[in-house]
Amino acid sequence: MQGPSEFGVVGDALLKDWDRKDDLKKLKIPVLTIGGEHDTMDPKQMEWMSNEVQNGSYLHCPNGSHWSMYDDQENYFNGVTGFINALP
Repeated sequence: MQGPSEFGVVGDALLKDWDRKDDLKKLKIPVLTIGGEHDTMDPKQMEWMSNEVQNGSYLHCPNGSHWSMYDDQENYFNGVTGFINALP
């Protein structure tokens, strides 16, 4: 079912044409999206998502992959901690 990334579904899967992007603007809660430079999921897509929600923040992990909490720990944990500490 999954194609080249989480947003590139291929094949005859039931969810292939299911698109929830227009619903992102409805999210009012604080949302943190995280993009790792070496992830198969494009960091620019994660940044875009953070701008679509009402209270979105984006964290870029320049040394990270899909497991940025392991391979870019300093950026990841500083960013997550900063996001949490900034919550009302």
